[in-house]
Amino acid sequence: MFGSKTRPGLILIMPNEYKNLEEMRREALQGIVDQNGTRLSPSSDIKSFGKNGLELDYSGTIEWNQASVHAIGLLSPHQSGATILVAVEPQYYNEQYTELARSIARSMTFAKPEFGPMVEQWKQQLGGCRLTYMSSYNSGYGGGGYMDKTIIDLCPQGFFNYKDASETTINAGDYAGGYSYSRSAGAGTWKVIGRGTNVLLRLKFHNEEVYEYSLAQENGKTYLNGKRYFRTCDPNDSVAEARPQCW
Repeated sequence: MFGSKTRPGLILIMPNEYKNLEEMRREALQGIVDQNGTRLSPSSDIKSFGKNGLELDYSGTIEWNQASVHAIGLLSPHQSGATILVAVEPQYYNEQYTELARSIARSMTFAKPEFGPMVEQWKQQLGGCRLTYMSSYNSGYGGGGYMDKTIIDLCPQGFFNYKDASETTINAGDYAGGYSYSRSAGAGTWKVIGRGTNVLLRLKFHNEEVYEYSLAQENGKTYLNGKRYFRTCDPNDSVAEARPQCW
């Protein structure tokens, strides 16, 4: 995100993973919505931008503030492309903001990332494995506690299973207790990609939601976004909870 001390508005530059312009067009026309007060709808026709991009205007809100936006999406010949948003309050919007977005887009180049061996190595290490993250707290006798647990099964066929469970226990001596359990599960496709200086695990759910995790390894231990995940790969493991489920 970029801003200016002399001109109202902001600039957002985000990576995208579109495979072609038709996919970009479909998603662009759906608008942009998030849970933080952003709700943008197309307010112009969508047009081509050069040979590898599309542009259009949006209107609506960004973080609950009224905004007019010019957006340009660019495909990359390699992996991640880029989406550029130039936004300002409607009363300040003029052609200068459109031209600002276009000048940024024209200046962008996409270099082929040199991640081939690292990406392939991570694919080999993760394919067919279960990744398990656990975090727990217990305040002692009678005090209660909680457990967070995330399980990701990365199947060699290219799909994944996902379970994110949180367990909370509330104890009142030996006589009363409470227990709540919540679970969300989904499935989609997974891949390992290189971006910037990072190698990422990318999960794309069937509802188009995307999770990305920065991958790291230290002393044989696997880390996703800095959190330790246990990696188990034997479908016949003697411990049932360690077995990846890929059927």
